[in-house]
Amino acid sequence: IMHALEGLTEKQMQFKPDSSQWSIAEVVEHIGVYEELLYWDLLNNQYTEERPDLVEKVKGIDTIMLAYATDPNKGMAPFAAQPIGRFQTKQELLGFFNRFRNAVVELIQGTSADFRLHFVFRPPDWGVWHVRDLHQYTLVWIAHTERHLGQIERIKAHQGFPK
Repeated sequence: IMHALEGLTEKQMQFKPDSSQWSIAEVVEHIGVYEELLYWDLLNNQYTEERPDLVEKVKGIDTIMLAYATDPNKGMAPFAAQPIGRFQTKQELLGFFNRFRNAVVELIQGTSADFRLHFVFRPPDWGVWHVRDLHQYTLVWIAHTERHLGQIERIKAHQGFPK
């Protein structure tokens, strides 16, 4: 993310290819909100009861989580993760993003919890996304960031992108 934003002006950060698409600033705000959500989910769920009984159930879905990075289906961000212009400058935006990205990295590096034995749960109709271990949950957010890096690169490559 930091490399993709290096040298961008405020005007470039705010550029939208059209009114139905997000700007780079909005993409980064969205990713930052998800970094905060990931942090709190990991922080809290690392203390849940270990569930070795679920290990076999989720075995093999790491590749599905990583495939999200290149999934051609466009998603719809939930209300809580939609960009609303929380930050006025690139510096404020990157401060928010880095606060939670760094906290996630620190948490993962410092925890003694086995992320393969702690789980997140979503509604049953979510299919393979219904039950995931914390390792898989982290993988999907890495893929989420990669997915949006592609979006940022497409915005930068748009013919109307400010020079």
